[in-house]
Amino acid sequence: MATQEWADQVHKIQCPTLVVVPGAGRIGSADVYQPMRANLPRGEVLTYDGERHSICEYLADRCVADLRSFLVRHP
Repeated sequence: MATQEWADQVHKIQCPTLVVVPGAGRIGSADVYQPMRANLPRGEVLTYDGERHSICEYLADRCVADLRSFLVRHP
């Protein structure tokens, strides 16, 4: 994913979208998420400060809680 250029396509995503970013992730640069912050019309970008890649594996409960909260706001 880090080698793909998709920034010009993000605006086409029209459904509510939650993007969870590992704050200490080392795959690619953190600024690759900027197009999501700027161009997802119904999106939210949530950064887990200090956390590494594969957060859904080791922070499953937190991810599920944040997803449930997102789904309540975007039924």
